[in-house]
Amino acid sequence: MQLVVITGASRSGSTFFGDLMSHAENTRAHHEQVGGRDFYCVSAYCPNHPYVRHAVAQGLARLAPQGENGNTVAVDVNAYLAFATDAIRAARPDAGLFHLVRDGRKVIQSNWVRKMYTGYAKGIDIRPTTDSELDAWEHYGRFEKLCWQWNRIVTELMGKGLPLVRLEDAIRDYEYLDEKLLQPGGIALSKEVWDQRRNHRVNASKFKLGDFLRGRPLELAWTGEHEARFQEFCGDSMSALGYA
Repeated sequence: MQLVVITGASRSGSTFFGDLMSHAENTRAHHEQVGGRDFYCVSAYCPNHPYVRHAVAQGLARLAPQGENGNTVAVDVNAYLAFATDAIRAARPDAGLFHLVRDGRKVIQSNWVRKMYTGYAKGIDIRPTTDSELDAWEHYGRFEKLCWQWNRIVTELMGKGLPLVRLEDAIRDYEYLDEKLLQPGGIALSKEVWDQRRNHRVNASKFKLGDFLRGRPLELAWTGEHEARFQEFCGDSMSALGYA
């Protein structure tokens, strides 16, 4: 069975893409079936740790068992695997790896109303790994931390040379999606099905009373000051990814 892994920063449309891929004619599609929160943090700091290699090898074997009849392509759309691409290539050299990316501003605005880098986060926050960056980190506000994280993830994936799939273009233009993902991945998703599913919103942030009582941040109103700080952290990556 052919294997396709689509990864990227969280809140870049992975749940939507998992749903979209599940409607292809020839796929066995999953969302975040390999790894998890602990795995993600270990892989961010120690991508060559035996635990990472073992978890990837075992997880991919479950996704795409040899000799299975029926669907010919196994797909996992999985933000947990952003730092594990070397382990994926070692376990399955034939796997198709893709980088799903969304405008960094939208990612940060989406993460703002969730738990990342708050006092009640669930252990999925990553930090710098050098003394100088950690010294600077002490002076960052939550917004700067979210900017740093997005830039860290997309820089990692760009450095690995993964083919790029921009969420906005994939929703807007079927020919773009076909050229960048469907044909290279061997995925049979018709234009008719794509058109039916492309505006189907999944995994939107929901209001929860418990989070509100903890002081969960409300929607971020993007200001000129936010844009200036965002450009300091993320401007080069935005340009490299084809965003203004």
